[in-house]
Amino acid sequence: MMNNNINVQTPISLHKAGMNVLVGQLGAVDAMRFIRLFDNGYGDYTKERHAIFDDMSVDDIFDELRRRKA
Repeated sequence: MMNNNINVQTPISLHKAGMNVLVGQLGAVDAMRFIRLFDNGYGDYTKERHAIFDDMSVDDIFDELRRRKA
């Protein structure tokens, strides 16, 4: 006779089990790298880049980086 019981995990337990398998097989760093392959991010990078950098020259950008590093 066939077992008709279906064991459905909650999203939280499924996530935990999946992470355990990934980390166990790939290690923590590669597991996170794998997950990032499916992350599309958010926002519109092109619009944001233009809003931030359109009025700046390359020298301005480097000067700002040097100022923040100091």
